[in-house]
Order: sequence, then C-alpha cells, then structure tokens
Amino acid sequence: MRLRLRLCCQIKPDKVFSVVEKMVQSKSNVYPIEECLEICKEFKQMEACFLLNKKLGKYYEAVN
Repeated sequence: MRLRLRLCCQIKPDKVFSVVEKMVQSKSNVYPIEECLEICKEFKQMEACFLLNKKLGKYYEAVN
C-alpha cells in the first residue's frame, strides 16, 4: 500500500484523496496508517492527511 500511495502522489496527485478514502473506509486495519500519513505529508496532500489523522483519532492535527 505504501508504494501504491507514493506512486499515486507522484504520478496522479489528484487521485490520492480517493485512494486514502477507500483505505480509511476499509473495515480491516491492515494498512499502515501512520506511514501513509507521512507519505501524504511529504507530498503535501492535505485532504488525505486530514482523513488519516481523523482515522488515528488525532482530531487536533486533522484540523490544523
């Protein structure tokens, strides 16, 4: 998942939000949320960062 997300950020940045949204809505917690959050921060995908912070319960960080 990390590689897919990183490539998506590089090649199709407009699709990152939908990829992360599907990941967050997944019932299984097999995705490395914190690592994906770091990738989204690196590529300045703020909407995706919001969703990942919310999933982690970091509401203050999600708002900032």
